[in-house]
Amino acid sequence: YSEYTTTNSLADVILDVTLPVSVHPNHYKLDTDGDFASPNGVEYYDESIDFQGSYIEYFNKIMKYTNVKRINYKSRSGGAQARTPSFYTQSVYDVQVGISDITISDYWITSERLRMTPYTTPLFTENVVLFVKKPEPQNSFRNRILTTVA
Repeated sequence: YSEYTTTNSLADVILDVTLPVSVHPNHYKLDTDGDFASPNGVEYYDESIDFQGSYIEYFNKIMKYTNVKRINYKSRSGGAQARTPSFYTQSVYDVQVGISDITISDYWITSERLRMTPYTTPLFTENVVLFVKKPEPQNSFRNRILTTVA
């Protein structure tokens, strides 16, 4: 496809982007003292304070190659907050119901979220490993002593 064909559908579009939390360095806001705002603090909801961060910079650079008119970075909706306790799932919910066009962050692609909306190919993945101590056999010396004493 030519550049025109692939970006034509975005011509003059105002793109609404929900960010799940204020978290440095990905997408954050600053408080009145110039410090990083808390993830779900009052600054997160203050539309007069712009989001900053590496994900914002990255997405803005990508959007320079499109015909998008403007990008509105915004907080999660009240309706999403009433639906689920997870800030990240709330952002996905806003996409599902059409409040936002997309949401940007590092997400775990859960079955719940995948039922709500499609995902793009991840920019990166990470392996999460859970280590659990191997249980002692029921007939171990320690268990026999504890059973006898009890």
